[in-house]
Amino acid sequence: MQPKESGIVNALTKKIIELSLPVILLSFPAVIMVDGVIRVLQHDNMNPDVAVVLGGIMLFAVSWLMTLIYGISWYRHRSTYLRYRQWLCWFYSVVALVALLMVYLAATLPEWLMRLIGIG
Repeated sequence: MQPKESGIVNALTKKIIELSLPVILLSFPAVIMVDGVIRVLQHDNMNPDVAVVLGGIMLFAVSWLMTLIYGISWYRHRSTYLRYRQWLCWFYSVVALVALLMVYLAATLPEWLMRLIGIG
């Protein structure tokens, strides 16, 4: 393999790893949170809202950290920053906000939500 081909392969490998990182990092907390939501909807009496809160907190922590990393990098390298990294920064930001909303809803469980899912 020649040096130019090696550079292309390395760049492609880095891009694949960087784009698969969200799936790897966010899958475990998301599975815990979704399982908790399903158990809440099934009226499980084992406190599934705790699973939603813990999954949401983990999801928020990972997303916030990745948003911070990509945001700082975006700020420092504005003119040469790659487009897909900007999208990853926005993606992590949205996931962090959704996770924060899920933690709030699971922790407070408003009256309208209890009526909607048939608990109250």
